Amino acid sequence: MNSLNAALEVTGIGMTGIFLFMLIFFIAIKLIDRFFPSEEN
Repeated sequence: MNSLNAALEVTGIGMTGIFLFMLIFFIAIKLIDRFFPSEEN
């Protein structure tokens, strides 16, 4: 049972890290799009 708790903890930390990384990346893309608007249309 101890190994199961450790596996769930590592999985939770990994998923939280991936989610935070995606959120930071999304915000960075939004900021770049705001500072450098595309003038294609």
